[in-house]
Amino acid sequence: MVRTMHELGECQCSLVYAGLGLSKSNASHHFRALRESGILRRTQRGSQQYAALRAEELEDRFPGLLASVLANIDAAEPRASDPRTT
Repeated sequence: MVRTMHELGECQCSLVYAGLGLSKSNASHHFRALRESGILRRTQRGSQQYAALRAEELEDRFPGLLASVLANIDAAEPRASDPRTT
């Protein structure tokens, strides 16, 4: 989710979870966790909700953190051949 939001920039929340194949309730849980931890900000325009990573604020407060997370996302995701996924 963090990688997708980084790639898309500010976007409608529905685009993020639809693109990842997440249910709305599952995505809402993750959006809330990211928002409450200060990683993203959410705005509402009409009936649409938009979200964006707070990349500049994160970089100012924790230099290199977001870049490190993004660089290590692929390593942390289980692979199909990973025995932990079966």
